[in-house]
Amino acid sequence: MKNSSDDHWDHLREQIIGLGEHSTRKNYYPELQAQLTDLERFRALLDQSNDAILLIQLPVGRITDLNWSACEQLGYRRDELLNLQISDLTPPGTPDPSRLVTADLHPTQTLTTCLLRQDGSKICVEMTIRFTSFGGNDYLVAVARDISERNRILEALTESENRYRRVVQQVSDGLMIVDPENEGIVETNMALQQLLGYTAGELVHLSPVDLVADGSTTLTADPSATVPVEGELIRKDRSRVPVEVRKNPITYPEGKVVFCWMIRDIRGRRELDRIKREALQQIEQNIVQFATLGDHIRNPLAVIVGLADLEEGIYTKQILRQAEEIDRIIDRLDRGWFESEKVRSFIKKYY
Repeated sequence: MKNSSDDHWDHLREQIIGLGEHSTRKNYYPELQAQLTDLERFRALLDQSNDAILLIQLPVGRITDLNWSACEQLGYRRDELLNLQISDLTPPGTPDPSRLVTADLHPTQTLTTCLLRQDGSKICVEMTIRFTSFGGNDYLVAVARDISERNRILEALTESENRYRRVVQQVSDGLMIVDPENEGIVETNMALQQLLGYTAGELVHLSPVDLVADGSTTLTADPSATVPVEGELIRKDRSRVPVEVRKNPITYPEGKVVFCWMIRDIRGRRELDRIKREALQQIEQNIVQFATLGDHIRNPLAVIVGLADLEEGIYTKQILRQAEEIDRIIDRLDRGWFESEKVRSFIKKYY
């Protein structure tokens, strides 16, 4: 017959070797298996991330764990990266990320830096570093996002913007970007700065109203008018310059609308118009004089012919013959006046 001590040892033996309903294996193994499954699921999620994730042990900066993206982006095998320190991936002259974060002052830090691939090339990353502790050790969790493509796009946008600015600066007409919300000048080109005598910095502190001369309010009467309007602008030295202004709306990608004033200096055109008016006036005056010229010639010619008839001498026939020739010339001049009148009408109509 078994005594109570035998039952106790049998119960303990079942627990140790995994027998019985209350064995150690049956109590702890399912829980351990569940934790392992959770860890595997979590690692699978980390490996699917496009960001490189590194676990760095402090203070030496040794890489103790990483995800698959870190291997793929840096060109190393997992076991190779686990034998490196974070400083081994840092280009010369670049701050060591493991020294930028401390538990008390800067537990989290975000920076833009570069990492070295296995082949020696660099990869630009935006790295977020967080301090953490577990198992009695201090660690950094570094999440590095590859921003090479983003930098390439930004460089392309910057080059496109610089190219646009170079084109705008080379335009011979003045350009002025006006914000209709506050009626302020946002941007100008060199041609307008030279025309008005202001610097770019001075113009952005003004509004179009500050530049429009008295009597030229049509330039600002309708800020959205797209038809060309003539008026005068005031230069920095307070002199006036005649201009033609055309406004075109521009919609930015975010939906904001501004207006581009294209300002053309028309001093040369107005001077040419003045010269044409004066030339036309001179032509009209010449035609009028031309019309009366025939009468001025015919009157003394009639006197000469009358005197020649009264004084019949050896030269009378020659005088009369030359008088007839002069009269024919005057007839041609009269016909020429008629043609000149048609030319004058044409010039007046089109010029």
